[in-house]
Amino acid sequence: GDMFVDPSSTPEERIIKAQESNDLLSTLEQFAEGLSERDSQIYEGRIMAPFRGEDPTPAKDLAALFGVSKQRMSQLEKRVRDNLKNHMLEARQAA
Repeated sequence: GDMFVDPSSTPEERIIKAQESNDLLSTLEQFAEGLSERDSQIYEGRIMAPFRGEDPTPAKDLAALFGVSKQRMSQLEKRVRDNLKNHMLEARQAA
């Protein structure tokens, strides 16, 4: 069973919760589809990995892969995170 479902919730409440979850996944997928290859690797390796129960890819590993400094890698990751935050806010406002 789903450990996040409140057993005292009504079927209607469970349907709404499932729809919200689907909307979130859809919004995240839309964001990921618009990313460049490099941003996609940052997003998947640094941001989404913990949600899949994985350790995030070390920033220094991605920096080496992309041929950039660790400082530049931090800037790139911050930009992806900021873009994700803006995407989520826009999606919420559009709903």
